[in-house]
Amino acid sequence: MERRRLPEILSADAGLTVLLVSLFVVLFVIYPFVPLSGTGRLLVTLGLTVVLISGSFSLGDRPRLRRIVIGLAAVALALHWLRHLVLHDAVLIGAHAATSLFLLLTLGGVLDRVIREGRVTSHHIQGAVAVYLMLGLVWGFTYSVIELRHPGSFTLPDATRSTDGPEDTGDKNTRELIYFSFVTLTTLGYGDVSPVNSGARALAILEALVGQLYLVILIARLVSRRVAGSDGDSSP
Repeated sequence: MERRRLPEILSADAGLTVLLVSLFVVLFVIYPFVPLSGTGRLLVTLGLTVVLISGSFSLGDRPRLRRIVIGLAAVALALHWLRHLVLHDAVLIGAHAATSLFLLLTLGGVLDRVIREGRVTSHHIQGAVAVYLMLGLVWGFTYSVIELRHPGSFTLPDATRSTDGPEDTGDKNTRELIYFSFVTLTTLGYGDVSPVNSGARALAILEALVGQLYLVILIARLVSRRVAGSDGDSSP
């Protein structure tokens, strides 16, 4: 029996599952519960590394896009790891900008793969959910770049601004802004974090619209196609 290499596995449908699991671990285990200093920051970087690597190989048969995405992943990874040595906002801005662009291209490639490929499988639905999670991260990292470039663009909890050290401020703000991004994407709107300037508000409005349209149009369509395919297989 021929053994498959890791890139081949990640490029297959199973790669969508790996991408989804890595996103879940970063969003619902590492970011909420791991302290963003010392070893905790290292775990965050390791989690993002897995997301970047699995995302790079989850695009299916798109070699040109994959080369671009791998290049962006390399830049993002280099900057995220450099952040452990150089505690400067410019490094964090570059890391988050590169990560946001990487995720945007990756979710576009995964979405195209999910829509174009024929019969809907559970892997396709997992890919669609991964796209939704990447949407939240794209906006979250973009909000972080805006806040780093223009401090005060968002109202943040006082506990976030008063950190144990200045080097932790950008990382802790990022966690709050990723949380705000998903609150906006799902239109929960708790109000504990909110945009202040016009640019941040416009992005938040756009995110809320995209989140609702995505759920209504794509996820519902995929699930209905999945059910229709199952009914077709069971019919005499």
